[in-house]
Parts: sequence; structure tokens; C-alpha cells
Amino acid sequence: MRYSTFTRHVQALKPQSLSAGAEAFTSGIDCLGYRWAEVVLLTGTATGSIAAANIQESSDDGSVDAYADVTSADFTAITSANDDAAYVIRLDLTKRERYIRVGYDVDTNAVLAAVHVVLMDPVNAPATASATIVATV
Repeated sequence: MRYSTFTRHVQALKPQSLSAGAEAFTSGIDCLGYRWAEVVLLTGTATGSIAAANIQESSDDGSVDAYADVTSADFTAITSANDDAAYVIRLDLTKRERYIRVGYDVDTNAVLAAVHVVLMDPVNAPATASATIVATV
């Protein structure tokens, strides 16, 4: 089985410095046609902290059905003691609404962070590749 054929990669939040006091959300990600998702919060050096980061869901990308928190889908608070790491939450999309997004709240000082989502196990394989394969080793 070729991994690239059965996954779709979504860059939900480009790597960046999140400002102190920032509270925002990634854009909604359409998960239709996939059974699993891995949501990866990547952090760099943290002089401040991400007090909260969590996954939310909606059936219509927030048009009528407002986004709501997914139970037990909260990331660990990020501080200088646990920065420079990747934190992963795996979601069973068969139990979720169609769209997901990540919300975050930065306390004091800036934090380097990014969010990457890997949609896996498409209902109708193969999936359309969304990333350029540099090498298969």
C-alpha cells in the first residue's frame, strides 16, 4: 500500500510566530470521505505559552452549525519546559462532524507554532495527492 495514495495533507497553520495575547482558529478543514485524521501541533521555541489549543467540529464549516469543542481533543499547554516538540491527536472521523479546525490561545510572549493535518483511510481510495512526494526510500 502506498502511503501517499491513501492520505491527504493539509497545512492548517503555516509555521509562524504567534503573538502574545493571540486567540484565533485555523480555517475549517473538510474531512468528507476520510475515516481518520491526525492533527499535529508543531512547536518551536516558546518564550511564552500556548495556554490552550483544541480541536473543534462543525457540520457546515460554521455557516449555521457553530463550531464546538471535540470532547477530549485538547492539546497539552505549551511552555518553555515542553516546547520544540510535536503533539498529535488522532480523530476517528466516523464519529465527527464534516469539518474540523484548531483553536489556540497564546498567553504571554510569542510562540513558534504550526498545525498540520493528515487525513487518512479514504472511503473511496485512492485519494488525490495533496503533497509533492520528494522521495520514497
